[in-house]
Amino acid sequence: MRKTVQGSNTVILSGPASATVLEGSVAVLGGKLTVDEKIVVRRGKSLPLEAEEASVLDIVLGAAASVYEVEGSTIPDSWRTVTENALSRPKPCTVIVLGGIDSGKTSFSTYLINKSLKSQDKSAIVDADLGQSDVGPPTSIGLSMVSEPVADLFSVKPVAIIFTGQTSANDITQRVVSGLTAILKQIPEGSVDLTILNTDGWIEGDDAHAYKAELIRKVDPDLVVGIQRNAELDTLLHSVEAEGFHVLRVVTSSAVKRRDRDERRELREQSYKKYLGKPTVRNLNMNWIALEYTPLGLGTSVDLQRVEALEKALQRRITYCEESSRTLCIVVNAWERVDEALVVMAENLFHKDVYLVKEGEEEGLLVGLLNNDRDFLGLGIISKLDYINRTLKIQTAYKDTVNIVQFGQVKINEAGKELGITTAFSTKDHA
Repeated sequence: MRKTVQGSNTVILSGPASATVLEGSVAVLGGKLTVDEKIVVRRGKSLPLEAEEASVLDIVLGAAASVYEVEGSTIPDSWRTVTENALSRPKPCTVIVLGGIDSGKTSFSTYLINKSLKSQDKSAIVDADLGQSDVGPPTSIGLSMVSEPVADLFSVKPVAIIFTGQTSANDITQRVVSGLTAILKQIPEGSVDLTILNTDGWIEGDDAHAYKAELIRKVDPDLVVGIQRNAELDTLLHSVEAEGFHVLRVVTSSAVKRRDRDERRELREQSYKKYLGKPTVRNLNMNWIALEYTPLGLGTSVDLQRVEALEKALQRRITYCEESSRTLCIVVNAWERVDEALVVMAENLFHKDVYLVKEGEEEGLLVGLLNNDRDFLGLGIISKLDYINRTLKIQTAYKDTVNIVQFGQVKINEAGKELGITTAFSTKDHA
């Protein structure tokens, strides 16, 4: 369909859809599209196309896509003011962006990047929104050096990824904080003028405030930007202001779309699929790799006499067992019943952290693959854990040497569809 847009008006395009400029020019989150340039909006995303002059667009809509026009710009004045402030600061400058779910953190970060590039600054984006990550797959922290305007951060190429294994920071705050500080160190000194750190949407409650405050202290940004619809960030922002951090507040854009749980899941699944590629089955010898984010490998295999004693105490058939001075990892037959009460009973009995796992429970578990230098190599999906023969069968597109396998909590299939969550292979302290 051809659509004429009056100068300064904005078209909100929700995917799956595309728009090609036939006449005039439009701005997309601070970037510019001119005649014959095309933009694609993926399913679950919406983008504002602001006419810089009277413009004609050729729009193609997919299933459930939509398009509508609003008067004027959907970029809030506060975004423009804060962007000018950020870009006028001494270089290099680090900006951390805070906000709740669907507050517009990614849109603001994209706008700030595009405006910085227009000023000929060199920019980097760190995406730490574990559940809705665009730079890198969900469950990860991604870093990208951005050299040209971008409408959707999903299209940028990450130069570093740190796998966290979870889509929420709630239980792994220290893992996220250390991951962020590590990934920031991978930006070569003097290579960028502006670094933007996009965070997750967990902002409610004392634990969330403590986590975000610690994150800010570790990153030590030049500017903290809080995006809010009402005053949901005020307590947190006032506390970090009191510590001496420079804080600026912006409002949520009217173009930011609120997504339901299914839409957020679908966006994650698009990203899983992108990073899984075309996986094939590989067998990894567990004696030759390190396992992380899991109790497996923390102890050594126990002898038959000890297994029989454990079976008698638990009244369960045990397939495999590892024990250390602090942990006891027990794998039981698939048909055995395992519940929290049994775990508590075992911990009281043995005075150790007890991990009870059903045989086969690993199927579909998402893992991160690393080399000896701890570089992220790709994602994998566990097909089978052979405890007796110490073999880990995974589906992955990565074909070279793997030295470290980090266990996650998300279960997916090879098409990237989420199958659920399991904490069976996570350590108690989630370290």
